[in-house]
Amino acid sequence: MDFEELERHISEETKTLILCNPHNPTGNCWSAQDLATVGEICTKRGVVLLVDEIHCDLVTNGHKYTPFSTLANREIVSNSITFKSASKSFSLSAMKCGWMFSDNPAYIAKIVEFGHSQDFNTIGMVATGAAYTRGEDWLRQVLPDLAETPEVPWNRLAAEMRANIRLGLAAGECVGAARENDEAGDFGWLTRGRAALAMASLLVLVYSGLILQRPAPEAAALAPEGPLVQATENGIQVRAGDSAFRLMNAGAKAVTYSASADGSMGARYVDPQTGYVTINNVYVQ
Repeated sequence: MDFEELERHISEETKTLILCNPHNPTGNCWSAQDLATVGEICTKRGVVLLVDEIHCDLVTNGHKYTPFSTLANREIVSNSITFKSASKSFSLSAMKCGWMFSDNPAYIAKIVEFGHSQDFNTIGMVATGAAYTRGEDWLRQVLPDLAETPEVPWNRLAAEMRANIRLGLAAGECVGAARENDEAGDFGWLTRGRAALAMASLLVLVYSGLILQRPAPEAAALAPEGPLVQATENGIQVRAGDSAFRLMNAGAKAVTYSASADGSMGARYVDPQTGYVTINNVYVQ
């Protein structure tokens, strides 16, 4: 890791740094010294280190994974938050279950203060518990298969990643320069013109969306020969002669209707009390 280059790009606006350990996608396992150096830089510069260790179980070919939280320098550990999950190790991404921890309770309290949900995904918790209590044999069988993947041209990949990183940094510097020029009045008209064009495009999209999502027109006046499917104020109604069948969601807000060429119709409701979404569909045979 190029520590001088890393520190050079830390500015007063840098508040956090994300460290992937082991690294994704290269699979590199940082040494304890590498981790300590990054931690020392972040602590010195007042940058909170966010350590992503979600791939920690997928270490192959004799590499050694060192958890950041086990470093001897407790000052730099206290300046970090570690994130983990069983989603990569056991293919449980759909379970949406992960956790974080830190030696610094003030960091966790700050995350909660800014709206991080403390709700638990029950299915994810059960699946994660099952993976860690019963899945070790399975994981041990999978790791050799991962180690047998074809050799990757890491040198070329590293060169491409460095080029992309430099391109991103250059783009960020251009944005910063444009912002400074705008504040100084240089080419301000160009920036304002772009903003006006973007706003006009946004208005066109919103207007088009309103037209496309407006309620389907009442079709009672068409007097069709067969059953009639039509939108009502709070539902979908199927009428045939003097008989009618209605799917309703009374009091729902943000009702969106859809209709197909064969006369089928759907309605999507958002319950104002619970936020639950209900979708009703009527198909014409």
